Amino acid sequence: MFVDQALVLLHELGHAWAHTHTSEAQQAGYVFAAGLESWNHPDSAWARRGFEHAADTIAWAMLEEPITLLTPDGPIAQRNAAYHLLTGDDAPRLVDAGRNATA
Repeated sequence: MFVDQALVLLHELGHAWAHTHTSEAQQAGYVFAAGLESWNHPDSAWARRGFEHAADTIAWAMLEEPITLLTPDGPIAQRNAAYHLLTGDDAPRLVDAGRNATA
């Protein structure tokens, strides 16, 4: 239960962070790299919006336990690359684990 609550909280905080800390260029790069339809266009399906994927990426990076994301499961390096596109840094969960974390 705690992981679900933490995921929701971090996902929503991820929205707030992405809204205030990403440039249009970062958003466009993230959408392109992830093969999505838009950053947050209302005509795009919810699951095809970069803004939703970004919030999940932020949540994934902050949680210690593996989670199921909106995005398909992929190698940790791929998930970390998405986080890096947004933040310019490596995911805290990888840094804290000495880069030996598993998904």
